[in-house]
Amino acid sequence: MFPSRVFLLSVLCALLAACGNITVNESPEGEGDDPGECSDNADNDQDGLWDCDDPDCDGAEECGGADDDDAANDDDVTDDDDATDDDDATDDCGPAQEAIAAEIYASRQYCSAILRLDHETTAPLAWQLLCAEPGPGPDGEAARELSQALNGTSATSPLISGPNPEDQWVFYDSPGDFGGIGAVSATTGLATFGGAIVWDGEGEIGNPAFWRELDELGTGCPPMDVDLPQRGFDGLDGSLLSIADTNVATNVLEQTALPGAFMSGGYMFNAVVLRYPRSVGGFLPETAEWIVLLDGGPLE
Repeated sequence: MFPSRVFLLSVLCALLAACGNITVNESPEGEGDDPGECSDNADNDQDGLWDCDDPDCDGAEECGGADDDDAANDDDVTDDDDATDDDDATDDCGPAQEAIAAEIYASRQYCSAILRLDHETTAPLAWQLLCAEPGPGPDGEAARELSQALNGTSATSPLISGPNPEDQWVFYDSPGDFGGIGAVSATTGLATFGGAIVWDGEGEIGNPAFWRELDELGTGCPPMDVDLPQRGFDGLDGSLLSIADTNVATNVLEQTALPGAFMSGGYMFNAVVLRYPRSVGGFLPETAEWIVLLDGGPLE
């Protein structure tokens, strides 16, 4: 005998009533679905793994996924700077510092670094490192003669750095038609920079005669917390540069391997910044340069 229709309806109602009490538990979202979940020290998806140990966080920036150091290098600030990387912001800084430091401290000597920067963009253009054995610095007459011989300044060039400077002897010939600016390090005794300045045309740098490749300079280096004495001179008229103008150039210097190289075995003594205009009849920022002269070495 089949169950009565009333009995079946009663069973069906009982089942529907029971279903009304069923609670559906939703599966937790995957780890990393929301910002910050891959670094919050929590197992957000309740799978026994959390943060970067959870495969769901593969590719998250905080887990290194934003920088894979492959052939198509992404050059971002989270780079792990390993041997397979190609020129990330800080990758070439360490090796460059080591190479420059090895040259500076190869023997007991003082060194002058010369850095050329584009006047408009402050991008490095070239650099040079000159070193000499310690000795008494040149006096005014010796510095003038050296600048005249190597920098192209004249025997009567005004000394705009003041008598007995501790950083650079700087001579300036105001261009009537032709002039120039030249510097001699009071520390190394070497002629560090000489450039012609013309009224109508474009002067040329005569000293140093040769420059090093930029890939040896290092870039993106972390700044060093060093109180570096600095000042600057304007090749437009021989006046002092403002601190703001000087900082424009030294801020770029700080991002190269030079400060770290000097500080690895000694000290940076001082920096002098020159605005080198090439032409003053009609100042052309696109051809002008910032010249940074940095002296350093072991502290006696």
